[in-house]
Amino acid sequence: MKYFYLFLCLASILYGIYLFSLHLFLGDLLFHTDIARDFLLIQDIAINHKLTLLGPRAGGIPGTFFGPIWLYLNLPVFLLGNGNPIVVGYFWLLMFFLGLGIVFYVGQKVFSVAVGIISISMYIYTIIFMAPGYTQSFAPVVLSPILLYSVHLFIERKRIRDLIWSVLLCGLLIQFQPAFGVIVSVITFPLSLVFLIKIKQLRYLLTWFLIFIPLATYVIFELRHNFLQTKVVYNFLFHHNSQLFPQITFSQLTQNRLSGFFGFSKSY
Repeated sequence: MKYFYLFLCLASILYGIYLFSLHLFLGDLLFHTDIARDFLLIQDIAINHKLTLLGPRAGGIPGTFFGPIWLYLNLPVFLLGNGNPIVVGYFWLLMFFLGLGIVFYVGQKVFSVAVGIISISMYIYTIIFMAPGYTQSFAPVVLSPILLYSVHLFIERKRIRDLIWSVLLCGLLIQFQPAFGVIVSVITFPLSLVFLIKIKQLRYLLTWFLIFIPLATYVIFELRHNFLQTKVVYNFLFHHNSQLFPQITFSQLTQNRLSGFFGFSKSY
């Protein structure tokens, strides 16, 4: 019976890979607003040869931006393909296969080979909606298992280098998806604090300053622009009834996010 289940998982994985790559073989690529925006920003870097400290505008808090790492990640492929979106699409497909390998590796290392195979199937059908066109929202899907694995190794082996990797990955997640990355960092920091207290190595909490390495573009931008985004976030959190944000209060926003997480339909 176990071979039957294994066959079903493998067939599901192969079918998922087929669905994920079919659009490229047909020369098709989803080019919605966010993807078109990203291509225009990448094109601007390629043509004007001006590096940017910020990426696309973020949708959650007006006046905030994603990090530029997604733009720079795609830029070499964009130049190699002379701006052809299909060439970039094949690069995204390679990233998809990279994600497959990472998910399987983490699953089988932490649990078993069977769990690794099941994890691949879950991974494919969780992100199947991204198949025709990627945005930087895909990167956390690949990085999150690595972060979980590095935290797991830190707790299991008590090696500071695993904590360092965890901190750097938190910073990368903030670069790709600030809201998600901040939440993950807020969870990871107290977890590391408790464990460092437990093993009596509290001085290694200073490794969290390394998070500013992947966040260097944000830091430079804030220093050069009088902490513009910091002020925007502060006003959003503590002065939400001002003219900047009259449409929704912070408590309403929190309720909206919780409702969305638990599947309720109420929205603002």
